[in-house]
Amino acid sequence: MLLLSVVIIISGQLAGQTSAGFSPGSERAYVHLEKLVCVAGEPLRYKVYLLNGASPDSAPCSKIMYFSLTDVYNKVYASWRLNLALHSASGRYVLPAELKAGTY
Repeated sequence: MLLLSVVIIISGQLAGQTSAGFSPGSERAYVHLEKLVCVAGEPLRYKVYLLNGASPDSAPCSKIMYFSLTDVYNKVYASWRLNLALHSASGRYVLPAELKAGTY
């Protein structure tokens, strides 16, 4: 069994990324997982929301969210990206079958 925990790291505004009412670090990301305990090889279903904290009525600046599956020592086991339509998206990622039991 795998125990999944969500850690969101947003590094702020990227060079060339501009938007009216946007200030670096003002975006808020929310990730909902279908479940927190999974088995290697099964799909991980999730939904993400991105909000503009500086101006909640306007759309967030970011259009892509990057994910990394890491262990407690920050070793990366998988990475993928998700294109955001407006401010949310959902998806699924099949966990690698060779993952060992542990916390990721």
